[in-house]
Amino acid sequence: MARTAIMFSGGKDSMYALARTKEEGGADLLISVISPRGDTQLHLAPEVAPEARRAQIDLLDMPYREVVVDPEGNYLHQLFNGLRSVVSEEGITKLVTGDLWHPYTEGLGDMLAAALNVSLWRPGRDICPSQNEGVKYMNEIIDRRIEAIIVAVKKDVLPENYVGRELNWEFVREMAKNHPNQDCAGEGGQYQSFVVDCPLMRKRINFNRLRVEEVPARNGRGTFYRMDTSSFSLE
Repeated sequence: MARTAIMFSGGKDSMYALARTKEEGGADLLISVISPRGDTQLHLAPEVAPEARRAQIDLLDMPYREVVVDPEGNYLHQLFNGLRSVVSEEGITKLVTGDLWHPYTEGLGDMLAAALNVSLWRPGRDICPSQNEGVKYMNEIIDRRIEAIIVAVKKDVLPENYVGRELNWEFVREMAKNHPNQDCAGEGGQYQSFVVDCPLMRKRINFNRLRVEEVPARNGRGTFYRMDTSSFSLE
């Protein structure tokens, strides 16, 4: 029997992909790529704490599997081996990702799907096939009541005080006005998001403090301001 897995990071794009897949009736499993310190190479920006990602997944009431990677090791080798095990054990025939327009994620996704012998769907790319469609895509996110906050921004691209902000209409307008050359959907690595509430979640996640630290991106590709996401509560 055909089974579908969603590559799930907890950001707005993977939550959108999950919502679209559920509408199609094919969401069987979440796959979360994680590292002990919460820093994988799935995104340029440093990611949220593993505890927050697990709490969010628990609120979705869905089966999930973790693929644990060491960001200091051979990332693609670890990712492929981990995904291969899950695909084989769970009978996965289709992968869904939150990728938008970026050519790097397109190439990586195509390569993994071919190697794993599964089909691939990118629902977000249907709406956002280029950076020019970022505002349209963000409107879709907001209309679906996917409430996400910015947990990291790239230094010298977006200001530090964007960390902790909600991705709402005000943010989209401000990006268009003050940062017209940057993708408001963040597909170019400008920021990293995390969904704190949406119709699919049983409860809302509230972070207990807004403490920001400066951390390096993977492979020395810049510096990010990252929010401490290790302390949170549910309501």
